[in-house]
Amino acid sequence: MDRRDFLPRLAQTLGALTLCGRFVRGFAHPQESATSRTEAAQLERRLREWERILLPEAPPATRFPSFRTLQQWAAAQVPLRQPFVTLKFEGYPIYALKFADLATQDLAGDRLSVFAEVRKGVVLPDGELRKIFPGYSAGKDFRMATVAAFFTAATMQGVILNVLEQRLLSALTQSKLLLSQKDAYTTSQKDAALISVAVPRPDILEHEFNHAVYFTEEPYRTACIGLWNSLDRGDREVFESLMIAYGFAYNFAEDPDLAAREFVAFFRATDILLSDYLPSIGRDVAASKPGDALYRLRPYFAADWRLTQEWRNRVIGVGGQLRELERHSEVYRRLNANRPPPQGR
Repeated sequence: MDRRDFLPRLAQTLGALTLCGRFVRGFAHPQESATSRTEAAQLERRLREWERILLPEAPPATRFPSFRTLQQWAAAQVPLRQPFVTLKFEGYPIYALKFADLATQDLAGDRLSVFAEVRKGVVLPDGELRKIFPGYSAGKDFRMATVAAFFTAATMQGVILNVLEQRLLSALTQSKLLLSQKDAYTTSQKDAALISVAVPRPDILEHEFNHAVYFTEEPYRTACIGLWNSLDRGDREVFESLMIAYGFAYNFAEDPDLAAREFVAFFRATDILLSDYLPSIGRDVAASKPGDALYRLRPYFAADWRLTQEWRNRVIGVGGQLRELERHSEVYRRLNANRPPPQGR
């Protein structure tokens, strides 16, 4: 194995370790700014590695083999010297990527995430991205129409895309998921979704796949929005604060649909929320001071920095309601029919 082959394998291994021992944006509490600077430097080094690997080579032919279970998505192998592998959920316009590592996923998708979820419609230059994103993303999720709008805006504004963004665009146009028309891109399928992971932990797969179901199935989306809107305004504000506390700069104020779909994807995962994510937030809440964004959450956490019993019950109740909404989804009926039986049976 020469050094060029070694780099992708090494980064893939480091990506798997990162999720266990370091901050992954959206799935743990924020770290100090020094950590963010370190990660920015790591991203820069990773980008230079991919430039050495990808720029001399033509993009390979893009195919989207089908997967029927999340386990099949998780098991997909990223080809050596390639940044990602492409798949499609069988029978539905859900297109999934698995990246070689977390840094590669962010290099390909962070600018798009800003465009879609933080500063809608804005294509940021490289220097501004790391100010918004202190750390790595666990996964990515987009409407395909938003992806088309992003690449159109980048083209119209003359933004120079990095080599991973270019490779993503190449894969989508080569497969005819995006159609190029002069300086604009359009989608070839209505209500298609593009989702990705780098480290295929079950809760991350479930989270990103839920976004795809929300994007592609109108009955399920309508039911989710209905449940979100039925909550008291004060409760919605607490749920929004808890989601922002994970470390992602969600722009809920200007995008009610973003609030609804993130609420669904986060709070349907009741067990891991209560055992891992919310206690990690509780420790940050404990250290917060008046004027800090997290300080307003103090009334909702007990002395052990877990949610108060009242709010634990609310989270459990809401989680059950959200999982019940799967009856409105053909995709979930198909996915659940193909799930492997629980171990021990």
